[in-house]
Amino acid sequence: MDKDLQLLFDQIKLEMAKQTKDIIAQMDEKLIPLKQELQEMRAENETLKEKLYYLEKHRRTNNIILYGIKESEKSPANLMEIVIKKIKEELNITVEGRDINSLYRIGKNATKNEKGRPILLSLVNNWMKIDIMKNKKKFKDAYASEDYPKEVLD
Repeated sequence: MDKDLQLLFDQIKLEMAKQTKDIIAQMDEKLIPLKQELQEMRAENETLKEKLYYLEKHRRTNNIILYGIKESEKSPANLMEIVIKKIKEELNITVEGRDINSLYRIGKNATKNEKGRPILLSLVNNWMKIDIMKNKKKFKDAYASEDYPKEVLD
């Protein structure tokens, strides 16, 4: 009787092992398309990241960030006057309103900071940006830098 019981137990064990193998094989079969789809999505994600980086970099091509200019302006037009005057007086470069695509302060309002928040100056022409960046050392109480994407800064 013990032999019969042992034989039955061994058969059940073999049957369970076979069923387990079959179930695993079926699961692996179902996972293959999912793995392939995941690889395709990762490749597409990398492509999209590269495109986004290129677009971000291109968008910032004509941008300059100005630091150290006091926050005394009363309006955006007044800020433009202040920046144009500072560039004209300190760098001896004539910038007009039509040369500026956009101009605004970046960051949170900080009343305690004497120097004020940085200013993002987006110019219409790249040659104007290059001219300002070549002469940026002439700024007295201010500093100019390129506007790089976060990936470059990290």
